[in-house]
Amino acid sequence: MSLAVSLMPDTASECVLRQEASRAAPRGEGCAMASPGRGSPVAPYPRGLGGVGPAIVVTVASSVPLFLLLAVTPELRRDFDLTLGQLGVIVAAFHLAGGAYAGLGAAAVAARLGMRRSTALVFVLTAAIFVGFWGLASSWLILAVLVAVAGATQAQANVTANLMLSAAVRIDRQAFFFGVKQSATPVATLIAGLFAPVAVGLVGWRWTALGLAVVVVVIGFVASRGLPHRAGVSRVRAPLSGGRTRALVVLATAAALASAAGVSMSSFLVEAAVRNGMTLAAGGLVLSLSSLFAIFGRLAAGWFADRRGRRHFVWVALMCWGGGVGLLVVGLSTGAVFVCGALVAACLGQGWNGLFHFAIVHTNRDAPATPIGLAQAGIYLGGGLGPASFGFVADRYGDHAAWTWIAALMALSGGLLLAGRGLLGRSLRDDSLTGDQR
Repeated sequence: MSLAVSLMPDTASECVLRQEASRAAPRGEGCAMASPGRGSPVAPYPRGLGGVGPAIVVTVASSVPLFLLLAVTPELRRDFDLTLGQLGVIVAAFHLAGGAYAGLGAAAVAARLGMRRSTALVFVLTAAIFVGFWGLASSWLILAVLVAVAGATQAQANVTANLMLSAAVRIDRQAFFFGVKQSATPVATLIAGLFAPVAVGLVGWRWTALGLAVVVVVIGFVASRGLPHRAGVSRVRAPLSGGRTRALVVLATAAALASAAGVSMSSFLVEAAVRNGMTLAAGGLVLSLSSLFAIFGRLAAGWFADRRGRRHFVWVALMCWGGGVGLLVVGLSTGAVFVCGALVAACLGQGWNGLFHFAIVHTNRDAPATPIGLAQAGIYLGGGLGPASFGFVADRYGDHAAWTWIAALMALSGGLLLAGRGLLGRSLRDDSLTGDQR
């Protein structure tokens, strides 16, 4: 397997692209599940909500451990004497471990285990992580190790969920439903934000984690029932021209910068709210509201993309610029203006990624593996290094400088998106491919 393909966490999306590129596939059908290296169907898969539901649930569940910790950041800083830099390392461990595991074979594990066992594995690991929070986290380094395991678990959940969606969703609705799937992370942030007051005020964050372990086991048992044991996906690989590869590297860099800013916002928003005089409960509420706005942004972007059909990268760039303005407001204001800035930054600065994936899909139907691999590598890298850079800047230059830093990253991302779009268009023309879907 090539390096580009091995870096790809969303391997199942290749099946989507392959079917969209094929004129022979009926428009109203999903992607057939096939064993690795074969094209024959392996097992029936539930259509509609019966297939989408488990995909969403497994993605949300795998995201909750990290965002539970982020929702109680002030308590963690008190218990472990954390600096913002150390908190950034913990968040970086989640994303970097997820990217590493995705590259090393999360898709192969999902194909080997099948849908039911892969889903069960995600829920078992997630429950074990919550138990670790409760009984093992005696230092911030141990906490970082547990969070790294959570990152690898989420990578497995992403691959499994994409296999589910590619089998369950009609092709002409996939942009919206992949937006739904991309909304799993803000849903996890929303759940964690709502749990913060309970965790601190009633039972403490450790006992809340133990309770969540029990909930995850129950939900996992229900969600995995009825799923087929065996399901894989054939890979689509084709060589890319040098021009298109350069364009995709620019786009992946843009995604890395935007991801760095968006993940940093989620990681440090509660801390910023408390520093601005809000209570922890109020900070958790702001985090929850921002999650709702991020969900709305991803769903709305996908819905409009299904109907607009072109210039997707331009809209992603505009969303990044708008998100950068929101981040700048968060760093320079207090009170109601602070809250408004957070909501704008969440809706636009965290709502871009579903549309970005969709744009990559529609401009590279003939050779999807490498483009998706580059894009996902950029997103993982940004998600891992962004919080660490935020913590570094905050520890040395202050909170305002750190929020200005990630606003600048978001603005630069928008510029690189337009530059990459232009390079990709010229490359597609040179390769005698149409770029109408950009």
